[in-house]
Amino acid sequence: MNTTLENSVYETTDWINSSKQKEWITNDRWKLGGISSIYTLSNFESAEKNSSFITSNHIGIMTVTDFGYGSSDNGCISDTNLNYRDNACMNSNWLKSTINLEWTIISRSESLVFSINALNNNLSLSNAFATNRGVRPVIILDSDVKIKSGNGTENDPYLLGK
Repeated sequence: MNTTLENSVYETTDWINSSKQKEWITNDRWKLGGISSIYTLSNFESAEKNSSFITSNHIGIMTVTDFGYGSSDNGCISDTNLNYRDNACMNSNWLKSTINLEWTIISRSESLVFSINALNNNLSLSNAFATNRGVRPVIILDSDVKIKSGNGTENDPYLLGK
């Protein structure tokens, strides 16, 4: 997946309007720290921040904390257990997918990867070699890129610039 995202999406895509805009995307370090138990938002955040397992790419996929912070439900707090069915972090989450299972970039081991389970409204572990999972490409923009106009709605999307 790493090679596919970098080579097939970033290098050959036409969704970026110009080579100038391509320069806005950082070749960033993606920390891949996972945890083995107590699947809370705060534990994932700590593991991700303190991870020594790092890869560098222009494109990655969503982390568990990216997903958790996508919720506007006040019940989604740092000690919410994400692998409980119908947990609060799944409610009112703009990142909730219509895809049943969607990979995150965080693994528990070489053979187990955390995925968002839209059917059960929880975080689940999936076999890393499964082929029926969705991915959501994620980029990190250079700190000089700013919102020039728009309010982020469908009718008035953000327009970015330097």
